[in-house]
Amino acid sequence: MKNKYIVIIIILLVTVTFNSCKTLSPSEMFEVDDAYPVSSFEASKKEYVIKPYDKISFRVVSNIGESLFGTGNNQNGGNSMNNNRNQQGMEFAVEFDGLIKLPILGRVPISGKTVREAEEYLEDLYADYYVDPFVLMEVTNRKVMVFMNSGTNASIIEMPTENLTLIEAIAQTGGLTDISKSYRIKLIRGDLTENP
Repeated sequence: MKNKYIVIIIILLVTVTFNSCKTLSPSEMFEVDDAYPVSSFEASKKEYVIKPYDKISFRVVSNIGESLFGTGNNQNGGNSMNNNRNQQGMEFAVEFDGLIKLPILGRVPISGKTVREAEEYLEDLYADYYVDPFVLMEVTNRKVMVFMNSGTNASIIEMPTENLTLIEAIAQTGGLTDISKSYRIKLIRGDLTENP
């Protein structure tokens, strides 16, 4: 009789264990109970602050859209190369001391400013040389690293906006595989060398 109860308990434990989502389908996401509290996503109101060693895509145009510099001429690479450079701008590095070396202006301080503040600052400086200049900037070296399958696969994703979500980052790597375990997803923020 005692053995019969032990066998029934073992069968119940095995059944409960193998019916859990973690065992049968570990890669499924968003499978939660109806009563699970879900918070709404709120876009970040915090802007990125430019730091030393950032890479900046930069161009100056007039307010009628004509490029003032940085597009080159039609001799090397043709119109498609010049058009691409006109759309994306030239890339400059913020130096160790927070200065950036730009055409006409030379080295100017940019570290510690948001992209918007830097654009306005540079528009004021270029106003001495051009009528009503319009500066477009983007930080191009911001990246997200996604490690999958116990760290054996990794992808680096450029972070196009401040509000890139975890779901978007996973989707850009191709999503979860059949052997991925969605319940083991970890998000690490901050600087890996200082305080992740």
